[in-house]
Amino acid sequence: MDGSNECDYALSSLVYDWLAEKGVGNSKTRRAKLRNRRMQQLLETLVMFDRLGGPALCPRSTALLEGLRASLLGTCESYGVQNGFVSYLRFLANLIDKALG
Repeated sequence: MDGSNECDYALSSLVYDWLAEKGVGNSKTRRAKLRNRRMQQLLETLVMFDRLGGPALCPRSTALLEGLRASLLGTCESYGVQNGFVSYLRFLANLIDKALG
């Protein structure tokens, strides 16, 4: 294992359709973040959560996602805007926000 998080895995068209529905444009930044396999896995999970019913599906899952989003945004604030890692955390927090409607 080379330790790289980048992969050749192709995301499902369901994911791209969901991103388009939620207004997440096909930008260079989005493409860069979606080359990261861990980000892909998290995004696929959010998409399936939303497709299966979203917040109405399970209040506990919704509460946990809201907590995760708050934690991600809190971490972003503590690191500041100059850290490259923050852009990945903020991207994921925004996707969670879109999944929760």
